[in-house]
Amino acid sequence: MPNFRSIIRCLRVFNNKIKFLVNKKKLNLIVKKNRIKIIIHLAAQAGVRYSIQNPEIYSKNNTEVFFNILEVSRLHKIHHLLFASTSSV
Repeated sequence: MPNFRSIIRCLRVFNNKIKFLVNKKKLNLIVKKNRIKIIIHLAAQAGVRYSIQNPEIYSKNNTEVFFNILEVSRLHKIHHLLFASTSSV
């Protein structure tokens, strides 16, 4: 079971690296290099109005990024993944 320090370490690693979530190869390298054991995914884009005005960007920021996180978690056998849904669900 991960402890509080490992959670803080994960948050620090991904701080300012949100743009890499869209790129599965870069995300994979970050997880591998930093030996990430848990992932906390809070990077979803909320807002029904925004999703109607920019459906392509909204879809990429939510669906594709979440898929990348799931795939990288599977590849690295990450057993602890915390996902918080947006208010738009």
